[in-house]
Amino acid sequence: MMCRQERTTVPLTGIGGNVFETVRRSVSLTLSSRHKGSEPLTVKALVMTRLGLVIPRCATATSHLHHLHDLNLADPTFNTPGDVDILLGASVYAQIIKDGLRRGADGHPIAQNSQLGWLVLGGTGSGISSSESSINILQDDSVDTLLKRFWSLEEFDETRKRSAAERECEEHFLESHSRTDSGRYVVRLPLKSPDQLPEEGTVAVARRILRKVQTQMNSNCDFGQSYREFMHDYEALGHMRPVKDEDKPSDHPRVCYLPHHGIWQQADKSRKLRVVFNASSRVRSGPSLNECLHAGPALQSDLSLIICKWRLHRVAIGADISKMYRQILVHPEDADLQRIVWQDPQGREKHFQLQTVTYGLNCAPYLALRVLKQLARDEARTYPAAAHVIENCSYVDDILFGADSITQARKLTDELIELMRAGGFSLHKWVSSHRRVLDGLPMEVRLRPQWKDFSPEHPVKALGVSWDPSKDEFRYTTPEPPTTKVTTKRASLSIIARFFDPLGWVSPLLITAKILVQDMWRDKLDWDDELSGDIALRWRIFMASLSAVSEIRIPRWLGTNPSVCLELHGFADASQAAYGGVAYLVASDNQGHRTVKLLASKTKVAPVKTQTIPRLELCASLLLARLLRKLKDTCEGRITTTMAWTDSMISLAWINADPSRWEVFVANRVSLIQELLPDATWGHVPSEANPADLASRGVETSELASSRLWWSGPTWLSQPSTLWPEQPDQRTLVRDDTLGSRKVCALRHMDEDINFIKRFSRLSCLLRTIARCRRFAWLLQPPKRTMITSPLTTSELDEAFHTCSRLVQRAHFSDEIAVLQQGNSLSRKNRLAALTPFLDSEGTLRVGGRLQNSRLPYGQRHPVVLPKGCHLGRLVIDQAHKAAMHGGHSLTYAFAMRTAWIIGGRAQCRSQVRQCVICTKNRARASSQLMGALPAARVEPSRPFARTGLDYAGPFFLKASKGRGMKSTKGYLAVFVCMSTKAVHLEMVGDLTTASLLGALHRFAARKTAPNEIWSDNATTFHGADAELRAMFREAQLNWDQVNDEMVSRRISWHFIPPSAPHFGGLWEAAVKSAKSHLKHVVGQRLLTFEEMSTLIAQVEACLNSRPLTPLTGEIDDLQALTPWHLVTGFGPKALPCPTFPPEENREHLTHWKMIASMRDQFWMRWSREYLLTLQQRTKWRSTQPNLAVGDLVLILDSSLLRQGRWPLGRITAVHPGADDRIRVATVKTAVAEYTRPITKLCKLPIQVSGPTA
Repeated sequence: MMCRQERTTVPLTGIGGNVFETVRRSVSLTLSSRHKGSEPLTVKALVMTRLGLVIPRCATATSHLHHLHDLNLADPTFNTPGDVDILLGASVYAQIIKDGLRRGADGHPIAQNSQLGWLVLGGTGSGISSSESSINILQDDSVDTLLKRFWSLEEFDETRKRSAAERECEEHFLESHSRTDSGRYVVRLPLKSPDQLPEEGTVAVARRILRKVQTQMNSNCDFGQSYREFMHDYEALGHMRPVKDEDKPSDHPRVCYLPHHGIWQQADKSRKLRVVFNASSRVRSGPSLNECLHAGPALQSDLSLIICKWRLHRVAIGADISKMYRQILVHPEDADLQRIVWQDPQGREKHFQLQTVTYGLNCAPYLALRVLKQLARDEARTYPAAAHVIENCSYVDDILFGADSITQARKLTDELIELMRAGGFSLHKWVSSHRRVLDGLPMEVRLRPQWKDFSPEHPVKALGVSWDPSKDEFRYTTPEPPTTKVTTKRASLSIIARFFDPLGWVSPLLITAKILVQDMWRDKLDWDDELSGDIALRWRIFMASLSAVSEIRIPRWLGTNPSVCLELHGFADASQAAYGGVAYLVASDNQGHRTVKLLASKTKVAPVKTQTIPRLELCASLLLARLLRKLKDTCEGRITTTMAWTDSMISLAWINADPSRWEVFVANRVSLIQELLPDATWGHVPSEANPADLASRGVETSELASSRLWWSGPTWLSQPSTLWPEQPDQRTLVRDDTLGSRKVCALRHMDEDINFIKRFSRLSCLLRTIARCRRFAWLLQPPKRTMITSPLTTSELDEAFHTCSRLVQRAHFSDEIAVLQQGNSLSRKNRLAALTPFLDSEGTLRVGGRLQNSRLPYGQRHPVVLPKGCHLGRLVIDQAHKAAMHGGHSLTYAFAMRTAWIIGGRAQCRSQVRQCVICTKNRARASSQLMGALPAARVEPSRPFARTGLDYAGPFFLKASKGRGMKSTKGYLAVFVCMSTKAVHLEMVGDLTTASLLGALHRFAARKTAPNEIWSDNATTFHGADAELRAMFREAQLNWDQVNDEMVSRRISWHFIPPSAPHFGGLWEAAVKSAKSHLKHVVGQRLLTFEEMSTLIAQVEACLNSRPLTPLTGEIDDLQALTPWHLVTGFGPKALPCPTFPPEENREHLTHWKMIASMRDQFWMRWSREYLLTLQQRTKWRSTQPNLAVGDLVLILDSSLLRQGRWPLGRITAVHPGADDRIRVATVKTAVAEYTRPITKLCKLPIQVSGPTA
């Protein structure tokens, strides 16, 4: 359809959650009806290779469907089977249906009116049953969401301007909010437009969802009880009220019903149910309530900065706003937009009106946070300290604050409680690092009533970070390992993204995971590809290291108080894989004691496009500058000194100089650094004392936990500044010669050396390069002849070729040129004498020849002479071959002669044409190797059918029984061939299933004997049989009572020849050919019954086993040739092992049994003397060829893989040598899959690894 496709990644899952395909393309389609007057419909669809749906399964008549005859059907040929091209989901169906439904008789399909025409739904009414198919598509965004959240933690929140919609939402709040007499806030919902509201019918959607919820409540008692308790409390607290009769009816335009459902949330040591009201629910194609509301600007503070502020206080306190959204009232005029359907205790339907801000509205977070900020501003005069906490230390409904003493903490706690009470809010889940702070609070509002409830095994979650209040330290929780044994890209990224480290305290550990993620993208792994090779090994090492992260402990308090001076020090470093920055807070008291604590760090992986180390060091410095700027603002003016350190002298020189001196890349980043930290001092730190080195290269958990350099910075940082590293002179960092750029031209005189010609792979590139160089030389000699960038002329290219020719001739024909320069003739024995060569005016050696009087151009009458095997000659032949449009060697030679006379050129043309990749692809000649030696199964005497080859022939059409009108069915012939005697056993099978094969194998073993080895091709049927046989024998080994010892001792070993290699099984292929030949001549076009065919194949088997293995000898008494029949009948399937007798023993004196055994031995001796020696010769592939090697490029000459007339191109990844170390089978990897094929199916391309070429 030539639609523009977009990249996407959507795994398609089936029953059991198994991913059977990953869709990587999506398109936007516009669907229009075949009938006029309908509006087009735009949908976004996923692109699959094939849906595999055929509807209906069989053609049906429509004459009896009278109710459909006068309708404009969307598909007039709905009764004819056809492939489904587009599969529309239920959401699209809901948009296209219209009013109108046409029904017929019972069992007949119905017709539904739609934008595309009338749709026919239901059964055909013909009474013919057909199998049903369904496709369920599930888009798994969980890993994508987690991964985006993981990377978002590594980015800095840039201050941005509010959009027009956000400004409108803010103005709407300022104009419409109010407070009740009790101090609670009343807000209006920020509608985009008063006229834009959801369509009618929301109550029907709410009822349908309620029925589903009720079903879940009835099936899950715990869920049902929690749900009813939640809704009861919701009504009891006055957060919703029943709809009264005088209220607006349910179909009023300004009434909207919200569906609701329950979700379990993990609370402290328990879980609780939260009911979510879905304001994104739609009615048909109309907008949802959320689409009619402004979402408002984001007001929440940076989570990591709140934790940094929290660490500055000696006493830490945390609290949670109880039911924050539900403490804010919604204006009565907007309450009807928040109706729900519920039930009373008797189970009757009842409508309610939500009175508060509802969790589920897109504007709810904005309204809640905006009310908190408004409360802080309104009550700032009365409660200044508490208002400061609300403005700067709250994140949504969590408040983390502190004080420098217990007395101050209690006072601030009381003030905060009063402030929140003034706005109608209450605080609960109180927790503190000092138990005395909470002594005055009731037990029910504390997070854990008893202090002993705090333990390292059950830490508190503070903004997602685990905190142990009893020891006042942070810790990490080890992510749960994957439940599956196979580690895929999806599973690994899910584990990495769940690791929460907002301040980068363990960034040296996580940077290893980030680099690993980047390498997965470089290897182009799909979401569900299993990790392998080096990536799998690195992942296992990372997981082993990650398991010990729970042992890391980080003190919450940074050791600060109002009397100490605070210094902020940052370190930056980069490696080829990543770069990062780490910040430390240094607190120094009046006595000069300095305490150093890790504050935060940030890391990033290096760009995929390779950058120089100095540039990466500069990027690390910019990352550090942004980190220090954020942390400096967090400390609210308490930082007295800011120092930034790097171990790169180059980046330090860039930062300390004016940005205008540098190129754009450097100048932009230096300008940003100087703008972010105008008062900071940059210094040089030795690499061994740079803690950012750990963040740029990554370390394991054990090394990180014991690294004093990481947790406390360099040792000299806790000492006076006089002991810090000596800094280089700033004047020496930037030399005068770097102030500007200078253009330099370097000339070098080179002796005549023709090796430079070998650097070129095309004659045109060689000639153009030389022509440009000659033109540049002309420009240096006045007057200037032409511009160096103007197009080249034909004469310049000809002169360049003559220049190269003279260089080559001087290297190979120096003696001949010296003789001709003296005016003498070459000797008669000279290799060039037949050409009558001469030197032209420029000293070029040319052919004299006999064509002086012809009208050919001078260059063709007297072509340039080139030596045999020179690279310039190869370039000439290569260009001639392309000019001849890849013609044969004769045509190529004719074109090459127009340019130069190459000694031995015809043979060289033939050789180069054979090495042409394009010609090799077009010829596509398969590789070959010396025919291998026969396997031991063919040349060693053994019990008949002990080593058996197996193949199938057919299909043959058979009748179920005699008589007219009987339907024919397919049958197949299973051919068993003895590998040593060439004896044949034939069995009829009904189909190609594994069960039929096993049945044939059981019949064969019962009539002949159970084989020890079976050889067959690589068909799926045989693979399945092999798997079932192995399962049977494993069962036999476990239960000895069911299978006797004799059966277990005859375990069958199954061998498969390589795929698409029938010549590896030539023995059974010949037997199949012979059996089919007999059947074709005898049966012809007649249809036989199964009984008749069984009788016939028994006779065919007798004929095949009567064929002589060797011709008759010249002896008079030799009247019978050796046949497979002699070798089979002399050794029964259940005969005991027989002793052998020497041939000279008189058989007349032997017993009857010994005489039979002796006759059998004579047959086997004749087999060894007469038949075995006939296998000595090789009928083809008689010469040894070079082995294919790993890395060779080949074409796979397999008709099943032919696409668009082209053989697939692949590279050999593995070879499988035979017993003689010759390669006859190889594994080839193509762009789509990996195949194992014999070399007779491979065509090697003449591509060799060489040095760099132009």
